[in-house]
Amino acid sequence: MSRPRLTDYSLFTVNVVPYAYLLYPRPPAWLTISVAPLVLFMLEVAKGRGRGALANVAGTALIASVYLPFYTLMGGTVSMPVLYAALTWVAYHAFSAVYVEGKLPFRSVKPWLSSVLWFMVMPPLAALAITHLNWYFTIPLTEPSIRAIHALGEGKIDRNELRVRIKRIGFGSLAESLALVATLLALIALYGH
Repeated sequence: MSRPRLTDYSLFTVNVVPYAYLLYPRPPAWLTISVAPLVLFMLEVAKGRGRGALANVAGTALIASVYLPFYTLMGGTVSMPVLYAALTWVAYHAFSAVYVEGKLPFRSVKPWLSSVLWFMVMPPLAALAITHLNWYFTIPLTEPSIRAIHALGEGKIDRNELRVRIKRIGFGSLAESLALVATLLALIALYGH
């Protein structure tokens, strides 16, 4: 996607049009959770850096952020627990994307940058959970915080073991994502009312 073609714009339009109703009569404030990574991604694509690290992170956050608009499209109401889950979900996936980009030997992203990102977003998420929800909502922040601490001491992946290590990181991230979503859904079901 470094040089957009007409089909790229067409696919983008087809994917965005169903959510256009959210803009009428007045866009909700929570829509910025999706709009921010979308704008960042589109800026990177327009600059010809659609395959760069920032575009990959923004694209990953964008995909994760579609949860909230889709939820409302299906008739869901954005409550504080749902908003917290969406923010945590997007923050986690942005953290994971920066983590992977930092491990790649051909990227200039420093391996510890994912930790900086996580420790910037985690305190506001924890404060939101404690002040507006229940301290149990801080539980999903534990695993990424532990991984962020470990990432501080990690370096780049050796080019010779790149495929094996990235595959391992991918499967690990999948398992962590499934655990995170299960925890968030359980918390919403138990304490979200």
